[in-house]
Amino acid sequence: MATATHAYASTAGSPYGVTAVYSGDSDFQASTGTDTHTVNIALTTTTVTSAPDPSLTGEQVTATATVTANAPGAGTPTGIVTFDFGDGAAPVPAVVVGGTATATHTYATTAGSPYTITAAYGGDSNYSGSSGTDPHVVTAADTTTTLTALPDPSAVGDSVTATATVTANAPGAGTPTGTVTFDFGDGTTVDATLVGGVATTGHTYTTTAGSPYTITATYQANGDYTSSTATETQTVTPNPTTLTVTSAPDPSVVGQQVTVTASVTAPAGAGTPTGNVAFDFGDGTPTVTAAVVGGVATTEHTYSTAAGSPYTITATYEGDIDFTGSVGTDLHTVEPGTATVLVTSAADPSVVGEPVTVNATVVPDIPGAPVATGTVVFDFGDASLPVTASLIDGSAEVSHTYTDTAGSPYTITATYSGDVNLSAALGVDTQTVQPTATTVTVTSAPDPSLVGQEVTITAVVTSAQPGAVTPTGWVVFEFGDGLTNAAPLVDGVATISYLYSSADGSPYTITATYAGDLNHVGAAGTDTQTVEPAPTTLSLASGPDPSTEGEPVTFTALVTSDIPGAGTPTGAVLFDFGNGDTASATLTGGLATLTYAYPSAVGSPFTISATYSGDGDFLGASATDTQEVNAAGL
Repeated sequence: MATATHAYASTAGSPYGVTAVYSGDSDFQASTGTDTHTVNIALTTTTVTSAPDPSLTGEQVTATATVTANAPGAGTPTGIVTFDFGDGAAPVPAVVVGGTATATHTYATTAGSPYTITAAYGGDSNYSGSSGTDPHVVTAADTTTTLTALPDPSAVGDSVTATATVTANAPGAGTPTGTVTFDFGDGTTVDATLVGGVATTGHTYTTTAGSPYTITATYQANGDYTSSTATETQTVTPNPTTLTVTSAPDPSVVGQQVTVTASVTAPAGAGTPTGNVAFDFGDGTPTVTAAVVGGVATTEHTYSTAAGSPYTITATYEGDIDFTGSVGTDLHTVEPGTATVLVTSAADPSVVGEPVTVNATVVPDIPGAPVATGTVVFDFGDASLPVTASLIDGSAEVSHTYTDTAGSPYTITATYSGDVNLSAALGVDTQTVQPTATTVTVTSAPDPSLVGQEVTITAVVTSAQPGAVTPTGWVVFEFGDGLTNAAPLVDGVATISYLYSSADGSPYTITATYAGDLNHVGAAGTDTQTVEPAPTTLSLASGPDPSTEGEPVTFTALVTSDIPGAGTPTGAVLFDFGNGDTASATLTGGLATLTYAYPSAVGSPFTISATYSGDGDFLGASATDTQEVNAAGL
């Protein structure tokens, strides 16, 4: 027996033919033998490593997959390894060279850390596929924040733009996101969002008190990048001011209090100046100092003479830490006094016929002047005669009633006659006069009434104000049975007659609607009318009378409405022939007729009765008659 060993490097020729050739010796002849040998693919193991691990956000990571043949297999696998980095990025294929495949990847966030890196070896013709994993930790990258502020220096109220740029420190990379908090050194902080790694915000300094200010920009760490801070100094200088002086009223009158206002203004956004303003009124009186509040200083002054008019008022602002001083002037005119007439009326608006109280108050334009005396003439604007009233404590009051809306709104004029201290003056007011409300009262008679009976319906329209004129126009009556009619108002009353042809809707609601006129508002009123069925009378006749056995006799029942009812009854009449036989006939035009032949004269004369049962509009009735029947052949 002879033995040899061999390692197959490939499955490409499997199954292989094995041939053993014996060369023979002095005792044995040479011979040959064969066998077949199958070679299967070898199993593999894939191991994964990544470096650096841990890595930083944005740092490049190298992943290495090592593929080895599992014993008893041997050799070096070839093919492709596909790397999945566990962060949702597209898988990356890499060629296996010398049993090793390598790929690089950059993690943009720590959100999924530690990430699982999976390397999947796809196998080749000689080696089976396999996969391996490696956990990879990604930590936040350090950052650097730089800060600029422009303009620098700035003035109080100027808008300063602060810009913070946040960058990732190597080997970290990427663009940081999140928030930068700006502290402007004056107690104000602002959060701004990074866009493309840059956060910008504006700020206005309202004082120089803390200048130069230290501005601090702090990037707030997030899961991917660490916090960082930068500082900058900002110098703030005082702003120039402009002083504007006004006085009111201007012109004023002697003895009248004048309000003098100095407005200290700075460039837009600079803030509000504070401090004091000194006022010189130009009439030799001592200067007055007033504090600046909200950029405005105000004082009061009374001129005792017009001799120096117009006066030059000078206001001097002394400045403060944030604003420079300035000076402004105003010319103020002082004149003799006048008066104003204030006219009021109540109620306004009023309605036609309502008493209106008109008041005229004469107000001196000179504060502290004596109360006005004299008279006021009132003209009410409606062509009525003017009325004169004396002033009492500066006021005059009268009452007036408007009888029409035709001129509304009316102009009321109050003319003040003047006195020793005040000149004549005139005041006006407008008075709106509206139509007055009305009430509609509806009555009907007789109530209740009968079907067909004439009913008189009356609508009385009254004004809400006793002093108003009598309403005019028309009233529309709705009778409650679907029919309407109209009647004119005469002295405020509209009357109409109506016949109800049925009691079917009783009680009926009667509505009287007044449309209104120039001086009156429309209104409506209602009443109920009860309509009852009318009584009836039944008249009965027969012919021929006497009749003979078997001879047709015509029976006639006439049903009529009793006065004051009217109309034509409907329904049926039941005839009883007095011999046990009955028959019914329908009323037509109030008349029911039928023919009957007595079969026998036994019982003659017969008492005939006719009974009307009534309908919804007419009551029932009955009547009797006698019918003589003779035996046949007599």
